[in-house]
Amino acid sequence: MAPFWQRLEHHLRNLVPFFGLLILLLLTVIPLHIPAYAVIVPMLPLTAVYYWGLHRSDLLPTAAVFVVGLLQDFLSGAPIGLNAAILLLVYETVVSQRRYFLHESFSIAWASFMVVAAGASALQWAGLSLLAWTLRDPSPGIFQYFLTVALYPCLAWVYAQTQKIILRQA
Repeated sequence: MAPFWQRLEHHLRNLVPFFGLLILLLLTVIPLHIPAYAVIVPMLPLTAVYYWGLHRSDLLPTAAVFVVGLLQDFLSGAPIGLNAAILLLVYETVVSQRRYFLHESFSIAWASFMVVAAGASALQWAGLSLLAWTLRDPSPGIFQYFLTVALYPCLAWVYAQTQKIILRQA
């Protein structure tokens, strides 16, 4: 049986994707006093859910994705359950299709992220429009989508380095 400290280290390493997701969530809801920042901030949690769902879904369970989605709803003032449902849908879609994309080139994974992020953006816009009983301006969501897609390669590199360095022994 492994000593207590080795087991603890193993469990803490396995929590890295979840805590990283929480940090990204906080970065999206932190007030920066930039006009309309909350509307155009990149969908950082979505990038992490996509990456970890594709590469290490064993370290990011569905319940963790749901909790982060609910926290995002509470902290951002979004309708409760909207982001949770979107993140869960993205996660389950990616996990169910991972066998097709896992061993493909980065450009294929990035292209599939573009499709997934477009769907998530459209669902968010539709959900907010439906709940407000009015068609909302899609421009901020489109800007948010392109910003998220543009940042994904940098974030994926950080996630990959995290996976290589911290999680290799987990």
